[in-house]
Amino acid sequence: MSLAPLARSFGAALPPGVLDAAASVMTYGDVLGYAPPTDPAAPALVMAEGAVTHAALVDHALGGAAGAPAPGARTLVVAREPGAFLLDAVATWARDGSLVAVTPDVAALATSDPARWERLVAGERVDVLLADGADEPRTR
Repeated sequence: MSLAPLARSFGAALPPGVLDAAASVMTYGDVLGYAPPTDPAAPALVMAEGAVTHAALVDHALGGAAGAPAPGARTLVVAREPGAFLLDAVATWARDGSLVAVTPDVAALATSDPARWERLVAGERVDVLLADGADEPRTR
């Protein structure tokens, strides 16, 4: 394993106007600081079906077509359409679950290389598979 990703600086001169992300960002802790308050009536998500407000986002996600995974479930979601993905993620987190997000090309392993797909699902300890926001949850 290379230790370069853990370096506190790029280690070489950079062109004018370029920031060294390792030196500028990596020295800060992974802590969310101040987040401005949101207007509960403001749109949190705008989809073809309409807007969902901040106040209604969790309820909308829990009542979505995919339904809510069981409390505490480790849910694999294929990140296809951003709005459906967000709703699946919010529904999972609202039920104190954890999320494994994969791209469509990784999900294609389910048909192109089923053994590799099963290793991935088993290795991530997935309880529920969601292909996208339109599919029903499938428990492993």
